[in-house]
Amino acid sequence: MAGNAGIRFALCKKLAQDGHTVFLGAGSASKGTSVVNDILSLYPKAEIVFFTWHITSEELIEAAARTVKESIDPHKLDAVVYNAGIVRNRGKRGANSYVTFT
Repeated sequence: MAGNAGIRFALCKKLAQDGHTVFLGAGSASKGTSVVNDILSLYPKAEIVFFTWHITSEELIEAAARTVKESIDPHKLDAVVYNAGIVRNRGKRGANSYVTFT
C-alpha cells in the first residue's frame, strides 16, 4: 500500500493500530521513512514493511512484489489498496480533463 499522504496515510495508521502488517510504499525513501517513523511513534509495536516504488517503474513494481512475497505467505494477503490520481489531457480544462481512480 502506498501510504505517505491523505487517505493512504490514514488507512496505514488505522491498519497499524489494529495490528495488521502494513506494506507501505512511497516514491521517495526519505518520505516513506518519515511516514514509517510517524506511525511507529503512535503505535510502537506496529509491523511495517517499507519499499520504494513508483507506478511508472516496472523494476520498482517487481521489487515491491518480491518484498511482499518474501515477507508473508501470499495466500494470507487480505487486501491491496492503491489510490492514485491520474491526469488526462494535461493543460486542458473541462469536465473530462481529470480522472481519479481509487
